[in-house]
Amino acid sequence: MMENILFDNFSKLSKEELIQMLIEIHLLYDNLKPKEKIGPKSSNWGKILPLSDLNSFLENLKNDFELIAPIKTDIVRYEVVEDISQINLTEMPYYSFKKYLQPQEYKIADIKNGKLDYNFEAKKRVVFGAWLCDLMSLPILDKLFLEEDPPDPYYKKMRENTIFIGLISDRQIRDEFLFENRIGVAPKYDLLFFEMEDQYFIDIGSERGRKFVGDLVDYEFEIPKISGSSNLVNIDIADKIDDILWDSENANGSCLGCGSCTLVCPTCMCFSISDDISLDLQSGERKITWDSCQIEGFTKVAGDEVFRDSRLKRFKHRIYHKIQYFKEKYSIPSCTGCGRCIRQCPSKIDYMKIVDELIA
Repeated sequence: MMENILFDNFSKLSKEELIQMLIEIHLLYDNLKPKEKIGPKSSNWGKILPLSDLNSFLENLKNDFELIAPIKTDIVRYEVVEDISQINLTEMPYYSFKKYLQPQEYKIADIKNGKLDYNFEAKKRVVFGAWLCDLMSLPILDKLFLEEDPPDPYYKKMRENTIFIGLISDRQIRDEFLFENRIGVAPKYDLLFFEMEDQYFIDIGSERGRKFVGDLVDYEFEIPKISGSSNLVNIDIADKIDDILWDSENANGSCLGCGSCTLVCPTCMCFSISDDISLDLQSGERKITWDSCQIEGFTKVAGDEVFRDSRLKRFKHRIYHKIQYFKEKYSIPSCTGCGRCIRQCPSKIDYMKIVDELIA
């Protein structure tokens, strides 16, 4: 009976009235149906990826980018991934990923007919499994190479072409040299994977990172923050430059001046520029090469004058640059707390112990 009444009423409507009624019914239905959950505007909202789906996620990245991750051969390094099974997510890489932002040596220009032809190109990369302390290097390096005017064009191009995906996991092997909880520098990343029981919570750090996980399920979770005492941001040793402590064996006698600390440091980016020119002086290459403030020749100028002519002066300079000079200019220290300079030092010099004694 009701169906007949409705049919009779519909049949009396004009075409325009019928279309309007259908539009109103559609809008009513659209307002009543459950909405897709996209999460509130909160920093605690991210995405979820089951652990079992990680390999397929990485394979997809590998298809479109040069995939970099910690890989163990003789030691663990950030290297190009040929096989997903090579990836080591438990041991800390011996070196940071800085060679993908400034290679140890790279060409920036060709010399043709006595003129420079700048033609630098950067690969599109994804660094996966980056440790938190290495991600802390990015805001430090960005301040130095991106936020200065003008920015470094080579760093800028490599930085823009590289996606950084970090990882926090209880399976990561931490040793006594790590002290990133004392730094006070917020890490930068495009995505940050936090390992849970059977899934990863993914914190989204940039819009370009969001594009990689847009189809994953939304999830609300707050990643525990690291914290510690004697934050380097708050430490001031400006008036300790002539302290008697610098005459101690640990500060004055142990450093060999080998430069290992600067080689493995995520934020030591001193470099030199050289021209490799052919005998006809018409062709060649201009290159950038890593350098080290711990090598005697670093401050050598014409006339053989060396401004930091002792190992103590060079050692002291590095410490002051890390936690005093850089901070005075950019408001953050240039140390990430990775502990590599201590771990790889032949004399096992712990510069933080020296700093703690200076401020005691």
